[in-house]
Amino acid sequence: MCFYALTALGNYDDATALFWLKLRLQFSLPYQTFQGISSLIDTYTKRIIWTHFKRFGSLPGWFSEFGEFNTTIPVPHYSKFFMVDGENDMKLTGTPDQILLRKDNGYSIIDYESAQFTSAKDSLLSVHKVRLNAYAMIAESIGLKPVRQIGLIHYKPQTDVIETTTCELGRLVSHDDFLMGFGVTALRLN
Repeated sequence: MCFYALTALGNYDDATALFWLKLRLQFSLPYQTFQGISSLIDTYTKRIIWTHFKRFGSLPGWFSEFGEFNTTIPVPHYSKFFMVDGENDMKLTGTPDQILLRKDNGYSIIDYESAQFTSAKDSLLSVHKVRLNAYAMIAESIGLKPVRQIGLIHYKPQTDVIETTTCELGRLVSHDDFLMGFGVTALRLN
């Protein structure tokens, strides 16, 4: 059976290279000492959105682009979030960033991107669409249906401090840490 991870789906060259690498390493990736900053931001984003929903009973305002929601759904582990296409002898798996139960009792599947949305990123929208549509297929195959919407949220680090006032700078920097804000661009996809 062929196994396709959705992180590589949508770009054949990446999927081929990833499969070749995993095959050469006997499906065991090398030990990694440090977790990447993108992974830490991704984990923090999921936690802050979950905490916001639990504390205030609603999602942050930027989710309004996607409609109204009843609740967030815990995202199943990738070992449970998969589908098998017996006709093509293929297993498709992955992990979306957010699954939301809508007021109309359908589901929305949202992925996060920690980067500025630019025209160069626009060229990657087709990859995101393929991945999110595959997540929707998997979700429906495990009973999370109907999936009515998919979307992408770009979280852009706010790095321009030139115009920061003294008061704002004092709020951002302390003796042993600093704060970094993120701007948000929400995109509904088909």
